[in-house]
Amino acid sequence: MALTQKEMRQRASKFIDDYKDVSDEKSYYQMFWRDFFDIFGINWKDVAVFELAVKKFGGSQGFIDCFWKGKLIVEHKSRGKSLTAAFDQAIGYLDTLSAAEKPRYVIVSDFERIRVYDLFTRKHNEIKLIQLEDNIKLFSFIYEDQVQHHEEQEELNIEAAELMGQLHDYLKNDGYTGKDLELFLIRLLFIVYAEDTGIFEENQFKNYISNEDDPSTVGLKIQMLFRVLNQPEDERQQSLPEELKSFPYVNGKLFETQIIPPNFDNKMYYALKDICRFNWSGITPSIFGSMFQAIMNPKTRRNLGAHYTSEANILKIVNSLFMNKLWEEFYEAKGSQWKLEALQDKISKLEFLDPASGSANFLIISYRELRLLEYEILSLLLDEDKKQVRFEARRLSKIKLGNFHGFEIEELPSLVSKVSMYLVEHQMDLMYESLDIHKNNLPLPKSADIHNVNALRIDWKDIVEPSDNLYILGNPPFVGSSLQTDEQKADMATVFSDFKSYKNLDYVTAWYKKALDFMQGTTIECAFVSTNSICQGQQVPLLWKQLHEKYDFHINFAHQSFKWSNEAKNNAGVYVVIVGFSAIERENKTIYVYETPTSIPYSLKAKNINSYLVDFENVIIEQKSNPPICDVPIMVKGSQPTDDGNLLLSVEEKNELLIKEPNAEKWIRPLASAKEFLNGKERYCLWLKDISPSELSCLPEVCKRVENVREFRLKSKSKGTRDYAEFPTLFTQDKQPNNDYIVVPLTTSEKREYVPICFFDKNIIVNNSVGVIDCDDKYIFGIITSKMHMTWMRYVAGRLESRYRYANTIVYNTYPFPKNVSEQQKESVIKKAQEILNVRDNYPNESLANLYDSLLMPPQLKKAHQSLDKVVDKIYRSKKFKDDNDRMKFLFQLYLEYTSD
Repeated sequence: MALTQKEMRQRASKFIDDYKDVSDEKSYYQMFWRDFFDIFGINWKDVAVFELAVKKFGGSQGFIDCFWKGKLIVEHKSRGKSLTAAFDQAIGYLDTLSAAEKPRYVIVSDFERIRVYDLFTRKHNEIKLIQLEDNIKLFSFIYEDQVQHHEEQEELNIEAAELMGQLHDYLKNDGYTGKDLELFLIRLLFIVYAEDTGIFEENQFKNYISNEDDPSTVGLKIQMLFRVLNQPEDERQQSLPEELKSFPYVNGKLFETQIIPPNFDNKMYYALKDICRFNWSGITPSIFGSMFQAIMNPKTRRNLGAHYTSEANILKIVNSLFMNKLWEEFYEAKGSQWKLEALQDKISKLEFLDPASGSANFLIISYRELRLLEYEILSLLLDEDKKQVRFEARRLSKIKLGNFHGFEIEELPSLVSKVSMYLVEHQMDLMYESLDIHKNNLPLPKSADIHNVNALRIDWKDIVEPSDNLYILGNPPFVGSSLQTDEQKADMATVFSDFKSYKNLDYVTAWYKKALDFMQGTTIECAFVSTNSICQGQQVPLLWKQLHEKYDFHINFAHQSFKWSNEAKNNAGVYVVIVGFSAIERENKTIYVYETPTSIPYSLKAKNINSYLVDFENVIIEQKSNPPICDVPIMVKGSQPTDDGNLLLSVEEKNELLIKEPNAEKWIRPLASAKEFLNGKERYCLWLKDISPSELSCLPEVCKRVENVREFRLKSKSKGTRDYAEFPTLFTQDKQPNNDYIVVPLTTSEKREYVPICFFDKNIIVNNSVGVIDCDDKYIFGIITSKMHMTWMRYVAGRLESRYRYANTIVYNTYPFPKNVSEQQKESVIKKAQEILNVRDNYPNESLANLYDSLLMPPQLKKAHQSLDKVVDKIYRSKKFKDDNDRMKFLFQLYLEYTSD
């Protein structure tokens, strides 16, 4: 994202504060550089790789600390180490890189100092970390090109979609609709892209449709062209006009289906000419699917990026699943012709399946990345003599579109996928011009193997042969159990017919089971993007426990919860995980950890990755009804009115009632739901628990409300609610404590570092949107307010959209409270808990929502929480916790100890 200099300086100031005391290279350097790139609005995943394996001269193995192809090498040392030696080490890697990979810049640092070398000008500058805020422009080479390219690309994409969309709207409004319109626009996109990228002659189509006096003839001319593009040159009529004869044979079945040609009027014709004047060579094929969605829906055209998954996110799967391993093999093979040839042969045999392919973005990026690697192999294999020979790129490349398989339920994305795969193949063929071996791209070869099917209603083996060379990847639909259509529910019933329970599972989980069915007996590896809820709360025992009971499989790598954003500015995104798994176990497992949902991840090596995506054994946290696993007060939901709003009062309703019936004041209590107490809003209820018949009869307005409650409950489909119609003065569930008590909101924003937990006066009624602990023990408050408990909640709680669902049965009752706590330790927790409450009292006019907002939280309050966190951490163990993953491993172990019986 583009940032102003002011925003960069603000980020640099925070960066300085975060790293001013750090000194250990091994523990912190990756975090240092990912946060460094973030200062400039650059996601390091878009540009760089850590610990890149390279072979030095002499054959020894080396690792570049951070590498940005063609731009930058970073070498990092511990505080006080020689930066000159670090620079010499970085320079030693240059001879191992190809011309395209060699960077212009080298940065070396020891946390305290940052030195920048420009290898072109042979100049360097050094600053101290504390000077970074005032020296942002020293790093302009990092952000200027990147920002400019992104903004220009986004503008190009929008302009292209609007041009094609305008023609779409004209045709549709004129009655040209349906599949004819869709197929016409897909073919048109191919044609204009073809003439701007060398598949056709330059301006060949533009010249063909230009200079028509009667626009109504244009549709027929284009229909004639479609027919010619589907005919080999030697099968065409000899009498065809030369302008038609000159078009090459396309094949690939793209122009095979007959459609009715549209009739053009003047405005349609001018819109078509505008499309031809646009330079389509700047549009990447990976955007075509999203572009067509935008073309078909005018409301989304200006926000095209909202429908386009960023390549950086797709690469998180592609790299972790197979590309990182292949690049390692490439660097191992450098200098050995037979090893390079063997690697190219291996790559040519790899196959890929996206069983929810949509517009094939995952397949497109996978194909492109493989071709980029193959290009590097060929640039080393071809000696100077061979490079002067003109080869056909397609004959030289061994990577075939037919090895890329997709299942897609919608017909239009299936069609777009095939065209996009053709075009990305052509785009990669153009790279070979630098080797002087690019020649011809037509006729189109066998297309990508995209099938218009429902992946959950077919046997995948009927279409794709399981093989050890196959990878499965993709982004299946995100649909929660309560939002599934009848057809989707039927899909789930079909897939999970042998599961004991499945109805509360997300729709995406069906692809996990289908993939595991498919890969049995093979070394196939799979990775899916999924809603993060499948690795939290009750979905863990529902899904993963039953999968492990049915299949022998392993999670090989995982990205913990992060925001699956796209290229749109200010897009909402969803919160997801990536799970990579297979029947065979990888020797090296990796967990990618995100400190915040939008931060750049750092990686952890793991012995085993469990269903919560933590390096620990396959523990499953089951729901636990009261009592909890530890000797602590129980938590229940607040009281439930089931009253159709008749026992509840807004401020205005309360005042109106008291004007009419002042004696009702005795029976009105403050009421707080999670929404009210978090946002500091007033609300009230009629609490008629102990009202006598004579007192009630003197309150006719209250009696009306009570009668309304009775009638509402009688109409309920629930027998329990109908039975409670006999007690219309009471809440259907009365959980109100008789003493002051602790309140926990059951739904809270994922953006809050701490869930706002409170003490309430016994006279305040709370409803069932909060959890209630019937005690005013500040020790209990301190423990569940601490980072230890917050971490447990984040990993095991369920989700409502992206928000956390705190439930007593899955979070509180299962939480391993510290054991063998001394009175002195309890007192220290109580003291720190009171400090938090005191700081809150200093802001009487601020809501808890504001106080606990990640951006608005007062420093005093955050420091009070951090002080409590340190005390609670030490009660659990004396050794400092490295991060939340370390906390969870400890808590899982404690959970197993508490529940071992």
